[in-house]
Amino acid sequence: MRDAPIFGRSVSTEGSVCTAYATELGDDDVGLVRLFADGYPARSRLQRLTLRRAASRYAAHGWPVIPGACLAGMRFTCGLGCQTVSVHPAMEPWEAHATTDVALVAAIWRRRPFSVLLATGVAFDVLDVPAYIGAGAARAVRGPVAVTPTGRWMFLVRPGAELRPELALHHDVVLHGRHSWIPAPPVRTPLGRVRWSVAPQATEWRLPEPARVQEALLGTSLGSLSRGGARLA
Repeated sequence: MRDAPIFGRSVSTEGSVCTAYATELGDDDVGLVRLFADGYPARSRLQRLTLRRAASRYAAHGWPVIPGACLAGMRFTCGLGCQTVSVHPAMEPWEAHATTDVALVAAIWRRRPFSVLLATGVAFDVLDVPAYIGAGAARAVRGPVAVTPTGRWMFLVRPGAELRPELALHHDVVLHGRHSWIPAPPVRTPLGRVRWSVAPQATEWRLPEPARVQEALLGTSLGSLSRGGARLA
């Protein structure tokens, strides 16, 4: 069984997302990660600039960005008492904090090394698939494609289309539309960085039609299943 993505739709929380991060860290962890009084990790100015530059670039092209929890050692934190260890929005309700205001983005990322998350369903949708489908399909379509360290391939497409029934049968194929989000390069996780396989600059920030990408994904998935069946025969 292949793992489904662990990011996207946030679990609802009441009030602040945080509760007692400092008390959850063991003595060894505290020695490895410097924390500010509010529970956020102390990071270099270069890292903050790198994340801020990326967030500003996305916002400038009309892609809504969301400040995400900061990486602290082997987990993410959005402040004191954060109970969610995987990447997640730093503020709730996160949809209220999605913005394309470049000045606001610069001010937010000036304070902390927030992860860069992209809200989906407005400027673009995302077809999020495992590597056995995504790696082959990426060669057949021209559009931005990001890859996570766990092998998830994220195809950015024009928004509004439904997922084809044939693809919906795959439990590990996810369509991120409204009320969802993805982590964006150069976000770093405990397993490595999210990276662009095809950067948006390479396609001049143009997005492909979802039908074309879904067709490529479907062709790749059927081909993989056929080859798997041949090997088992």
